[in-house]
Amino acid sequence: MNIKKAVLPLFLLIGSVVYSFAQQTSIYTINLQYRNALELFDKEKFGVAQLEFEKVDKSAQSIQFTPADRDNINLLRINSTFYQALCAMELFNDQAEFLMLDFVEKYPENALAKSAFFRLGKFYYRQNNFRDAVEWFEKADMYALSDAERLEYKFKIGYSYFMQKDYKKAKGFFRDVRGSSTKYGYPSSYYYAYTAYAEKDYPTALETFSNLKDSKIYGNLVPYYIAQIYYQTAKYDELIDYSLPVLKTTNPKNESAMYRLVGSAYFKKSDYRKAREFYNGFLKNDSIKLLNAQDLYQIGYANYQAADYGNAIKSLERLADSTGIFAQNGLYVLGNAFLKQNNKQSARNAFQKVAKQTADEKLTREGVLNYGKLSHELNFNEVAVATFRDYIKKYPNDINTNEAKAYLGEALAGSKNYQEALDLLETVNPKSKSALQAYQQASYFRGVELFNLKDFKAAISLFDKAIKNGNDKLITSLATYWKAESNLENGSTQTAISGYQQFLGTASASETNVFKKANYNLGYAYFSQENYGSAANWFDKYLANPETDKRLTNDAILRSGDCAFALKNYEKAVNQYNKIINLNATGTDYALYQRAIINGLQNQSSTKITALQNLLNKYPSSNYADDAKFEIAATYLFTNESSSARTAFNQFVSSYPKSNLVPRAYLNLGLISYNLNEDDKALNEYKKVVSNYSGSPESKEAMQAIRNIYIGKGDADGFLNYSAGTPNSSISAPQKDSISFQAANSKYLKSDFSGSINSFSSYLKNYPSGYFATDAHYYRGESYLQLKDYSNALNDFKVVLSSGNNFYNEKSLVYTARILVQQQNCSAAKTYLNQLQNNAQLKETYGFAINNLMSCYEGERNFDSTLLFARKVIEYDKTSTDERNLAGLFAGKSLLGKKDTSAAINYFKTVATATTTIVGAESRYYIALDLFNKNKFDDAKKMSFVIINDIPSYDYWIGKSFLLLGDIYTKQGDNFQAKSTLQSVLDNYEGDDEIKPEARKKLDELNKLDN
Repeated sequence: MNIKKAVLPLFLLIGSVVYSFAQQTSIYTINLQYRNALELFDKEKFGVAQLEFEKVDKSAQSIQFTPADRDNINLLRINSTFYQALCAMELFNDQAEFLMLDFVEKYPENALAKSAFFRLGKFYYRQNNFRDAVEWFEKADMYALSDAERLEYKFKIGYSYFMQKDYKKAKGFFRDVRGSSTKYGYPSSYYYAYTAYAEKDYPTALETFSNLKDSKIYGNLVPYYIAQIYYQTAKYDELIDYSLPVLKTTNPKNESAMYRLVGSAYFKKSDYRKAREFYNGFLKNDSIKLLNAQDLYQIGYANYQAADYGNAIKSLERLADSTGIFAQNGLYVLGNAFLKQNNKQSARNAFQKVAKQTADEKLTREGVLNYGKLSHELNFNEVAVATFRDYIKKYPNDINTNEAKAYLGEALAGSKNYQEALDLLETVNPKSKSALQAYQQASYFRGVELFNLKDFKAAISLFDKAIKNGNDKLITSLATYWKAESNLENGSTQTAISGYQQFLGTASASETNVFKKANYNLGYAYFSQENYGSAANWFDKYLANPETDKRLTNDAILRSGDCAFALKNYEKAVNQYNKIINLNATGTDYALYQRAIINGLQNQSSTKITALQNLLNKYPSSNYADDAKFEIAATYLFTNESSSARTAFNQFVSSYPKSNLVPRAYLNLGLISYNLNEDDKALNEYKKVVSNYSGSPESKEAMQAIRNIYIGKGDADGFLNYSAGTPNSSISAPQKDSISFQAANSKYLKSDFSGSINSFSSYLKNYPSGYFATDAHYYRGESYLQLKDYSNALNDFKVVLSSGNNFYNEKSLVYTARILVQQQNCSAAKTYLNQLQNNAQLKETYGFAINNLMSCYEGERNFDSTLLFARKVIEYDKTSTDERNLAGLFAGKSLLGKKDTSAAINYFKTVATATTTIVGAESRYYIALDLFNKNKFDDAKKMSFVIINDIPSYDYWIGKSFLLLGDIYTKQGDNFQAKSTLQSVLDNYEGDDEIKPEARKKLDELNKLDN
């Protein structure tokens, strides 16, 4: 280093001749030390030089000088102090800054002081402390420096500004130094170009970078910036023309980045093949971590255009958590790439992310529409419905809104919101083929719903629409069938018959699941008209090709036998009954009973009695046991075997005291005694009927018989006294009584329930114990029931039940139990239901009792009792399909409560196979949950999708199934699908229960794992 030009001459004039020789020697020595120290400094031996400068300082302080020499010696010492500080800087001594600052503070007027600021700047510059370097450089007097130092100063202060990103100031300094022949020339040009580039002064940057192409140091750096400038100014052809030779002939430092720029340039020119080629060159250098959203989009799109959907997906999937225009475009292309691979589920997730971004409103709309379409196609119908509704609300005038309405109609139909689907599809014109098909489906299925709600007139109207609209021949056939069913239920039997026959003539009738049953229903329709010939014909057609349902087939055999019985074709009737008996099928006891009756009609009385006795022995608990016992006694009476008849009737009364045939048995016992001239015994039997069955038809017959006996005996007073003391039996009261009752009953028969209530109340006020008092209470109860005045209805039915055995007991028990169940008073209802279960004469009454007992116990979570009655319901031959399915569900849940999972699953499987109602949905969920608990995740997933796709009207069980799907995906390590599934629940589930909170909890847990 050479700074001697900035200091005083190398020696000082030594004092005047008056100094002693010793003084002259000291001054010479100080000058020599100073000169040696400078030489050492110039040789960059800063440590030794620093020691020599210290000696100069000490020597100058140890001798005395004349006033004339003192200033010169002091100046020499001050200069030595400066060089000591400078040596400390070169040696990076901790005291360097202090020493130099101390020098400046003590000797601010010294010529070296201005150079000191420059030295301090260089000191901090070498330490990369550019902030402090700038501070000291700015204090230096640039014009006090040599030319070489001035160039060094400008470069280093410029570079210090540059490193602090103050490109404007840096650019000015670099401008002055660039082009110089010093070592700072090329660097200044490079940084000048860079600052111009940073300030987007692209012409200046391009020109300056171009001048550096031959630099050994910067020549391989500038190609990237030149390419970047072309890219930033959208000069894509110039970029490509410049970059290709560079990449072929040189090895630029940012070669990988240049591949990226060239690839992007080709992309901008829509040359996707070349774009892929150069992007692949970029990626070969392991630059994948440098990819931004634009790169990922362009690479993915280029691969997509080349039909390389796998690689397109790899790039575009990395945009899943990004936002902005490139991310939104990329996710849109990702969705289409998944569609090309027929991966609709993943495409749906991609379009959902597009829909949630707002960079491009058009893309947002497209994302929503595609998300809705795929949700519909994948049977996420509730999500599809919500999506299309939102689209129509947000974009009512959009070009695709009519299409969205059509899809919404289809989705609503798919999610079983048939009425809403119909209302919407009515507004879509013209209808596309798929919309027309959805309209037909919605009409048909809404018709079925109304049929189940017993609104048969409205159902018929919708079935007509389904028949008229659409091209689905299968639905046309089914609509024709259910229209016939509706007419039958609506009382239009003949119209129903025509409808069934029309159905059987449709092209797709044989493909439906009701084809065979139509023959069966035609048989029943004719049967209800008592047209037994036609009924027999259709029952036989059904039996020629029956369903797999053995219960229905067996019932058709019985009804075929009944038709033959009614037509007095006893041989055929017996053959049909024998089929049931030989199969020991449901209804065997009825077949045995009917065959025995035929024996009697064929005058085979002993055979009839034997057959009936066999029935009693084999089926002692049969619903026909009391009938059989009664018929045995009646047969003895018919064959004039009075003693046997009397014994048999007494046994009947004893065995079946609650049978509705008991009053008739007493009448027959009275007749036997009367025929044997045992008048007192006859009176006793008849009076039992009057006393115990007041108001019944039998009591009226008994009263007439009692009258005849008393009159025959010439004991008119006895009859009058008896009738006067017998309730409901006075001579004048029945006449008035009858008139009052009939007036009330007339209003009841006309369905004037309000009027009948008033009339029955008036009757009961005048005749509280009247002849028809029991009838009046019963019919008034029914009238209250029709008007939904359940409290008053309940009071009347309880009065009927308190009146002892009568004709209305069983119906009153049913109504009382039904009202209490409706009022959710199962505790009270069970008393009446148990009475019905034990004493019901009608099969449907027994079925009503056991079904409601099952439901009551299920509500109380009484697993044992629920299971008991569920099995009774399942085993009962008159149980409907829906009741049997519900019983299976309750049985399964009870077994789960009892920890018998294996047995429970068997019930759930039976129900799931039989129905797609909410009962089936719940059963499938328990099956799926069991598979999940057994780690059979794929099977559990399949079952969950069955619930979601096949029976999607039951939001709660769909929600539960989505939660289970989330758990399955989590267990399988597919967190992407798990989070998408849980997010779908949060976005679309509307229930106010535990589903959404549980989904949020599970999603939060997954997100924590990802972090």
